[in-house]
Amino acid sequence: MIKLSFGLDKKDGKIYHISEVRNGLDCNCICPHCKQDLIACNNGTKQEYHFRHYIEECKYALETALHLFAKEVIDKHKKIRVPQFSVNSYIERIEVLPEKDMYFEKIELESLKFKGIIDKPLLTISYPLQIMVNC
Repeated sequence: MIKLSFGLDKKDGKIYHISEVRNGLDCNCICPHCKQDLIACNNGTKQEYHFRHYIEECKYALETALHLFAKEVIDKHKKIRVPQFSVNSYIERIEVLPEKDMYFEKIELESLKFKGIIDKPLLTISYPLQIMVNC
């Protein structure tokens, strides 16, 4: 079973890895999804370090934590790696876009667009690009 490795700090609302916080309830973290208190289990030697819910486990905690962490990484580095894109014709395979890094000047978090929430609308110099982070 995959364990929860990220929690939200109660004061600053930032996401922290289990290795960055104090043990137990002193971690001062809440679940990214349900907002319940978390206990940091990062002082033992038998299990991998992880967070657990203080009262009742939440089945969406891991997905929400990974979602928030991915957005934080994109925001911090202001780039994404775009994979190669090719199409197959009847005769040959045609490379439409080579693999490359795309850099961005401006990033807006959680913007409302198209009657839904787009996680990362990223704006380049010439055109907007919208990214949906799925976990």
